[in-house]
Amino acid sequence: MPARPGEDAVVDPLDPYRADGPGHDEMQRSSGRTRAAWAELTGLGVADRPAVHAEAAVALHDAGAGRRLDPLPVLVDEHEWEHLERAVRQRAELLDQILTDLYGERRLLTSGLLPPEVVLGHPGFLRAADGIRVPGRHQLFHTAADLARNADGAWTVLADSTDVPAGHGSAMADRLAVAQVLTDPLHRSGARPIGPYFHALRAALHAVGPATGGAEPRVALMTPGRTSPNAPDLAHLATALDIPLVEGGDLLVEEGRVWRTTLGRREPVDVLLRGVPGTASDPLELEPGSAVGVVGLLHAARGGGVAVVNPFGSAVVQTPALLTYLPRLSRALRGEELALASVATYWCGERSMCSHVIANLGRLVLRHVAGDERAVPGWTLNLAERADLAARIAARPAAWVGQEPVEASTVPVVAGGTLVPRELAVRTFAVSHGDSYLVMAGGLGQAGPPAQAAGAGPAATAKDVWVLGPERASVA
Repeated sequence: MPARPGEDAVVDPLDPYRADGPGHDEMQRSSGRTRAAWAELTGLGVADRPAVHAEAAVALHDAGAGRRLDPLPVLVDEHEWEHLERAVRQRAELLDQILTDLYGERRLLTSGLLPPEVVLGHPGFLRAADGIRVPGRHQLFHTAADLARNADGAWTVLADSTDVPAGHGSAMADRLAVAQVLTDPLHRSGARPIGPYFHALRAALHAVGPATGGAEPRVALMTPGRTSPNAPDLAHLATALDIPLVEGGDLLVEEGRVWRTTLGRREPVDVLLRGVPGTASDPLELEPGSAVGVVGLLHAARGGGVAVVNPFGSAVVQTPALLTYLPRLSRALRGEELALASVATYWCGERSMCSHVIANLGRLVLRHVAGDERAVPGWTLNLAERADLAARIAARPAAWVGQEPVEASTVPVVAGGTLVPRELAVRTFAVSHGDSYLVMAGGLGQAGPPAQAAGAGPAATAKDVWVLGPERASVA
């Protein structure tokens, strides 16, 4: 018998699962009682889980994703999601305002609201991109935010991704794979579809295209190539958007326009969705010798011959140093508090914060602002390693931040025919939509190593994220 809305239930098939941490668990309360939404998934049964897991793995493998997918989804209640959705939308709007100012009037720097070194010393700030504007309401075309739920149950932003926000295609691949093996539970849950996000993304791409005499803009997705770790994700995204996937060698700039060479002929490209890092997009004006860029791409964008999104230089607003200043920037630019807090971050470019970080190396997570080094959990270092890191920070303080650790919530993952708890992070996505942003209903779930030190442990397991509808039937 299904639990009533808001009621917890003790459910036999889920009884073997035990959350082993002191923090929040997505499925189980501290009392050991199963949360109501999860109780509705008991129709799967423990005995069925190994088979379901195998089917999901095969479905994802057949889709070419090359990742491990857990069949049990992450469940988010509609009321909780409404708050998250508003908060992610607000954050996207704020980052767009900041990006627009940094490549425009730069009042944030001249007013002192944002220390110039946070921006001007970051490799993602591309002076060659100054003055290049994306047509339309927003300069930040799309963005992603990585979230984790901390010990008190509140969601926290761990990081923003604004250069090449990866994961859209993987989220779609996960949903399609899970839908193959959990068709009835997915339908009965009333989970909100993610298809509308991709329809909005496609429409937004057409909206930023230059005038084509009434014809539909020609759009392509630029990839670093098949050997890139993001290659499967980008391939899925191109399929979802029904646009061609191109590499730098497939493109040519002539007469201020971008051309795609295919089957011995040339076709114009009006809009380029960038899956290549901004710094590597043009070996002529940006990173000399880049093998994945297109010579003259900035020149074509500067002249309006092509719209490139995300815009060149958008990586600057994903620097973790910006997290330190987002609350006051939100108050200054929007007259409101951030609805979704970021992980507490101390930028070492400010002397007092640097002293605090060095004095607390043993309990903080250390990150390089350029994102070109793995996050370092300070408590994993011995005394000699801490001394070496402290010296590196003191030599280049503006290049480092220290962050308070987040004890992320746990979520059940199928392992060896049973359920085990793993830490959860969820990547959310937002795309320019009219005067604001449209947020994907759910996102890309990952369960595995500590979310703040991704890559430090075993590979993460993919999880589909279901935003449960108001009218849902029991899946039992």
